[in-house]
Amino acid sequence: MVDSLWRIDAVSDGELLSAHDAVRNQPAEQVEELLGIPVGQKIPIPVFGFLLRSPTMTVLVDTGGGETARPSHGRILESLHALGVEASDVDHVVLTHIHPDHSNGLTDREGKAVFPNAGLLIHENEVNFWLGTLPANASDRLTRNFRNAKRSLGPYIERLRTVKGGEGLPGIEAVPAPGHTPGHCSWRVSGTTGPVLVWGDIVHFAKLQVPLPQTALIFDVDPEMAAATRMRVFDTVSNEGLALAGAHFDAPGFARLERSRAGYTLLPDT
Repeated sequence: MVDSLWRIDAVSDGELLSAHDAVRNQPAEQVEELLGIPVGQKIPIPVFGFLLRSPTMTVLVDTGGGETARPSHGRILESLHALGVEASDVDHVVLTHIHPDHSNGLTDREGKAVFPNAGLLIHENEVNFWLGTLPANASDRLTRNFRNAKRSLGPYIERLRTVKGGEGLPGIEAVPAPGHTPGHCSWRVSGTTGPVLVWGDIVHFAKLQVPLPQTALIFDVDPEMAAATRMRVFDTVSNEGLALAGAHFDAPGFARLERSRAGYTLLPDT
């Protein structure tokens, strides 16, 4: 996406593979039908970050899974290089949330910062949760994610700036969208051709969660809140006609959401 203020490129990190039982509250046959993938087969989930370039700033939204995520993903530096951008060129990294496929790319295998010149922006509720105390009776998944969060953020603590809704960078503002994680947020980018919402993990399986937005996943810290947020965001996006950039959309990573009496439809965009 290009206008006179911003060039926005989707930068592929590769893909995750998920089991059908990641879906909590839909019958297996419906999941199979909507996704078109038989039960027992892995479901591919594309992983994208987004590179935002203006005449004065180079901003990366989400960093992918990093070197430890290979071979399935962890390729965002290669994708940046293909666009003529190196890690040292990035002025700011902003995160939609702190999950391994979005934030582990902040550091290399040795735990050193990958983006040597970048400031880091994250919603304050997200930082407070992941750098806080592990909840009692935490699952193995949550325990791993807490460990990953502390490792990823460690080298950036002196460069970290927490934000509230409406704050951010010139032309880029945080839009709280909690539920998937406590401080999950989208980032609204103002452009001359209309705003773009880089919406993070509002959906993982678009073919399932767009027609059935109440669908909950094991990846959600608070599934009920995630579903409520999803429906609220769908309403806002369709009412305002926002262009979308989605971390787990199919290529090219951009789409528009249309509403009809039958529900919502996600249409690829460029």
